[in-house]
Parts: sequence; C-alpha cells; structure tokens
Amino acid sequence: MSSAKAGFGPRAASPAKPKAGGAAKKKKGEDGTDGAEVERVNVVVRIRPQLYSSEGAADNMSLQVGGAASARDMVWALPPDDEGSGRGKLPRQFVFDRVVPPEGMQEDVYTSAAQKIVGSVLEGFTGCVMCYGQTGAGKTYTLANESAGPNAGVMLRAFTEIFEHIAQDASQEYEVSMSYVQVYLDTLSDLLTPRNDVQIREDADRGVFLTGLTWRSCKTVRDAKSVLADGNRNRATAATSMNQDSSRSHAVLQMHISRRGGTRTLLGKLYLVDLAGSERVKKSGVEGAAMDEAIAINQSLTILGRCIEAMARGKKGERPPFRESKLTRLLSNAIGGTAKTTLIVCVAPSRRDVVETNSSLEFGQQAMNVIVRAKVNATVDYGGLNAQLQEQLDAKQAALRRLELKVLTRLSAGHQSMLLLERQVKERTFEVREAMVDTQRAKEELKALSHDGGSKELERAKQQLGLERTERSAELTRVMASLKDTPELRRIRDRQERDMGSIRQQLTTAQAEFAAGVSATESRGSAENEKELLVGVAKNLGNLALHFVRANARSNAEPLIVSAQSIFEAVLGAGHPEITEWKTHMFAKIAAQNASEGGDGNADSGSNRNSDGGG
Repeated sequence: MSSAKAGFGPRAASPAKPKAGGAAKKKKGEDGTDGAEVERVNVVVRIRPQLYSSEGAADNMSLQVGGAASARDMVWALPPDDEGSGRGKLPRQFVFDRVVPPEGMQEDVYTSAAQKIVGSVLEGFTGCVMCYGQTGAGKTYTLANESAGPNAGVMLRAFTEIFEHIAQDASQEYEVSMSYVQVYLDTLSDLLTPRNDVQIREDADRGVFLTGLTWRSCKTVRDAKSVLADGNRNRATAATSMNQDSSRSHAVLQMHISRRGGTRTLLGKLYLVDLAGSERVKKSGVEGAAMDEAIAINQSLTILGRCIEAMARGKKGERPPFRESKLTRLLSNAIGGTAKTTLIVCVAPSRRDVVETNSSLEFGQQAMNVIVRAKVNATVDYGGLNAQLQEQLDAKQAALRRLELKVLTRLSAGHQSMLLLERQVKERTFEVREAMVDTQRAKEELKALSHDGGSKELERAKQQLGLERTERSAELTRVMASLKDTPELRRIRDRQERDMGSIRQQLTTAQAEFAAGVSATESRGSAENEKELLVGVAKNLGNLALHFVRANARSNAEPLIVSAQSIFEAVLGAGHPEITEWKTHMFAKIAAQNASEGGDGNADSGSNRNSDGGG
C-alpha cells in the first residue's frame, strides 16, 4: 500500500523500545538464580491476510510491516480515533522479536515462535507457546490447525519434531503423555473425557496441577494427532458476526516428556495455549448464552493482562493476581516466570479492527518486559548413582589386585629357587659337621692309644688319622667348590636376575596403572576410600621389599621402601604415627633377617676353625 496515502511513515512518534538483548541468556548465577537461565518472554506478531470483503481493499489496512529487510521486527499501526477507524492520526511504531507479514507461511511462525521452545522442552525445561488476539485473527488456525502439509499448525509441527528427535536418540528412554483441557465460563473441563470432574490443586512440590484429568500415553505422531482431534471435537465453538467458527473457550494442550538416561531423569513440560478471542459485544452482535461466554472470556483475558503487567513491572513483593481466574491459575506454571515462553500475537489488518489491533500489540509489547528464569526439571537416582560409581571403583581395584597377584606369583617362583639352594647348602653343612664329629672321635681314640703305650698301634693310628683327615679335607674342598660355582647354580642365578628384572618392570607398570586408576576415580570415590587404597598399596610395596631382602637382593628392595614411604607421606603426611609404626616394623623385619644370616655365617666359620684346630 502507499505510505503517503495511508499516512504511514517515519514521521510517526515511536514509543520506547523493549529492553535490548532481553532474550539473551545470562551466565549462571549472575542474578542469584542458582543456575537458572535468565531471559525474557519472546513475542512474535502474526498478521493475517484480508479474508473478508467487508474488510475493504488493500489501502484500507491499518498495519504496515517495516520495509527494510533488516526491520522485519517492526510494525506500524494506525492508532484508533474517536470513531475507532484510525483516520487522521499518526501511526504508532511497535518493535517485536519477529513480525510475520500477511504473506508469511505457517512454517515461518513455527520456526520463529515454537522451534526453540520445543528444543528446550526436550532438554527438560518447561515451555509455553500461547496465542493471543481478537476473535477472528487466526489464533486457532496458527496454533491448532489439523491440516497436513504447509498449512499444518504449530501443534502438529511440534509433534513431528518431538517424535523425530525421540526416534533418532536411541541412547535415552522417552515417555510422552498428553492431556487437553478447556476453560469454559471459568470452569475446567476435560476435552478427552468430558464427563470427568476436573479440579485445580496446588502444593509446594508440584505447584498448580489438575486432578481428574485424562492423560494419554503417546508413542507416535499419529497418537498425538488423535489427542488433538478428539479434544477439538469436544471444544466449545459458536458463530458470531466477527467469526463463523469462534472459539468460546480457552484450550490448553499439555505434553509431558520424560527422558531417562543413566541415573538422571529429565521431565520436559510443554504448554500449547489457544486463548479465546477478545471481542466487543456491540461489534460481535452476540446475545444470550453467547454474551455470557463473551463476558467470561473478556474477564479472564483482563486478569491475564493484569498478571502480565505485574510481572513486567517486577516490583519486589508484588504478586500477580493468578488466583482471580481459573485460566491464570492454570497457566501460573507456564507464564509465572519459570518457563521459557513465546507469545504469538495474532492481529487483523483492516481499519475496522484498529482498536483490537492496537490493544493486542500493546499487550505483546508489555509481555516483552516479563523476565523468566527457567530451570531444568531433573531428578537423580542417588542410590543408583552410588552403585554405579562403586561398581566402577570395584572394577579398577579388581584389575589392580590381579596385577599384584601376578607380581607376587612371579616373586614366589624366584623365592622357591632360593629356598632350594638354601636347603642344599644346609645339607652340605650338616655333612661337614658330621665329618668334624668323626674327626673329634678319632682324636679321642688316638689319645686313648697313647696312654696305653702301644707305639706301633699309635703310629698306625696316626697314619690312619692323617689319611682320613686328608680325605675329609679334600671332600670338604670339593663340596665348597661345588657350592660356590656350578653350572646349575649359575643358571639359577641368571634366571633369578632375569625374573628380578621382569618383576621390577611389571612393578613399574603396576604403579603407573594404579596412578591412572586413582586419577580416573578421583571425582567418583570418597576421600577416605582413596586414602585406604593408597595406604594398602604402600604396605604391599613394603611386603615386596621384604621378599627382596629375604632373597638377598637388597638393591631391589631399597627403591620399593622409598616408594612406599613417599606414598605414606603423601597420603598421611610426614611424621604420621602410622608411618612411624610401619618403619619400626620394617626395620625389625630387616634386622631379624640380618641376624639370621649373621648367625648362619658365624656357625660355619666356627666349625671351620674347630676343624683347623683339630688338625
């Protein structure tokens, strides 16, 4: 239309724009909201095309969308005059999040108004999409049209997106349930089971909820469409002079989407609200029961406007009057500031509707100042979470125990070889001691012969004793030489050295795997369990060191003792009584081992001295 002819243009005074950047999310905790996403209500204006001949030609329109491509969120509206036609006054400028022009498609409305809300509901938020406007402005067509294809309404498109997402996400378990309720003459009724007695209730945990309402489980888009179709058949409608199929009740479609993954359950709640259209009784020409319906509709919409106005002011201590009507009390969970909300304002373009159009645009601009703080509706199965973390910790500890058992098995094999050698040495030592006893006995016999005075027998005895002594000494020399260096002993020593090297390497790997296990479970286990695990490992390292001491491999035992002491001091702190007790125990064991080895050596050397003295 012509700007000059219609009186539109930049000469018009513009009211203050809504707060810039109000829809942007703030960081967690900026407003003391404990992690809630802080934003404002999103408002989209939908201008329906001219449908009736009584609306006049194109130059009879009262609205104009901003001309520049970057100004599609701006709309100019003629203000009403005394006659309600808008003639002779400068147009008013309104700015919204999105303005869908008369030629806009249903897909444009869904993309700009509902798509983000549906995505948030799938993430566990509460979301609300509400259509507001005068009767005949296209609210029901925009929101609840059941036609397939490009004319499908917001509800059908939301159903499709939700169930497509569920089909693609096989890692989560989803449950979808739906209900459909209407507010007719300020009375609640179930559109799926009209005979039900629906009552509104409220408690601290659930907020406002309804009893006696039918909830249907939905597995597919077809199930959801069936709920919508059944409810629309039971909805109250009537013909007026402004709309041949006017909704005479407010309808609220609710979807609950439960999403379970592991021990956490998310409950997304979607409210799709088709408000009955406001109307002037003089203009709509209703009478009798239809007039009562119009009065109830206008009264509930007035209270809704007061609630929006109170929330937009945001004064501390001021409470919106949600309890003054069934509609506002039902929607208190959806529009009360804890849900992501989009308001679709539907307006008619002709000059005959200029009063209703300006009122609707003012309502939408007021709603843009409402701040919402949406939180995820999540529950956690703490018992299951604890069991899951304990199972992971047990798996890590089992792997560590298996590795420790493997190391000890290898050490045991080497220890058995050393015990066998020690047994052989003791057997040879016993034989030497027996030879020494025989020598002593021969000496005594020689002494006895010398007392008898038999020189010849004495000489023969001396010769015999010398021969026996020589033989015994030669045999002892051969035994000691065989014990010091034999091929079998060298093979055992070589094998033992290889086993010791392999054990040291596996021990280093075990320490690295243990450190990785501890790092992976730091965020899952308690501090006391970690301390007990580390103290146990330090004690195991001390026991391994004692094995090396008994095997006479002290060079291998020393780094193990140092590592065990480092772990004790890192976990318990330097100077802890338990560390002192452990050191005392270790030193006592090592001292006992040294004493045992020293005693055996002294016995052998004493025997040798006795043997030499006897000669």
